[in-house]
Amino acid sequence: FPSGDGTPGGHFIAQFVIDPNDPPTAPTVHITPEEPNTLDDLIATVSGSVDPDGGELSYAFEWFRDGESQNETSFGSEESSVVSHDRTTRGEVWKCLVTVQDDEGQSVTGEDEVTIQNSLPTQPEIKTLPPNPMPGDGIAVLITKQSTDADGDVIVYLFEWYRLNSDGFWERRPEVSGNLSPFSPGEPEISGLYTAGEMWEVRVTPYEARTLVKRSGQKGVGGAVSGPSATDRWVVLPNLNGDRILDIHDLLLLVEMWHEEHGSSDEKEMAPKGSAPFEGVPTARDLILVSPLGWQGESED
Repeated sequence: FPSGDGTPGGHFIAQFVIDPNDPPTAPTVHITPEEPNTLDDLIATVSGSVDPDGGELSYAFEWFRDGESQNETSFGSEESSVVSHDRTTRGEVWKCLVTVQDDEGQSVTGEDEVTIQNSLPTQPEIKTLPPNPMPGDGIAVLITKQSTDADGDVIVYLFEWYRLNSDGFWERRPEVSGNLSPFSPGEPEISGLYTAGEMWEVRVTPYEARTLVKRSGQKGVGGAVSGPSATDRWVVLPNLNGDRILDIHDLLLLVEMWHEEHGSSDEKEMAPKGSAPFEGVPTARDLILVSPLGWQGESED
């Protein structure tokens, strides 16, 4: 627009209306899992931020471990960032600060943080020996695969023994089972406690040794930390023919005894070796739970 009287050499003033650039809206930052342990990767995601001016957004992720920055930041289009679990340790506080920037350089931030939790011991693998025990045998539990702990904690094992009673409940045998307070591991081998026809179970539970320490004034062991238990069950079977070998011949002898006791001799029928249970045979409970024999016989010439 001209100013003054419009004579040569006069000045002109131009007026422009420029819309201001608005910053992006505040983002939501979320780290998962919310209660990670030392086996979990940390995944930070950003969402909810928009540019009121319709511009493109970019994101910069900065991770902090106990308040110290762990990485250089640069802007990009990715809406998530990952920290590998091998960089974390129990008890650390990890925070992710996300800066959201529009194409004009306006920015806004959001953050989230988590604390690294304890990792539990892994489940051990066990087996009992001998596999088909008789009343006079000692029974031992062997740990075939040890528990491991991602935090490096020392692991101890609790051995617990149970017998299935006549009411169908597992009865704990305290004379050979361990205790937590004061800690006693229990017996890895037992003998002389069982008779033919009984069903038994052993449970082996891994514990973090540091959590079993009783502190001054504390009752019990408080927060004892354990991993999943390993269990094994078996039936104590009789060796009726005296050859110290549990095989199909013992099973057939049991069948004959059962028929004699129940007066059903007319229904006797011998099954070929390796066959499934034959008709007329009593239940597993009546036959002293003979299923562990697996219906596998020895070959004969």
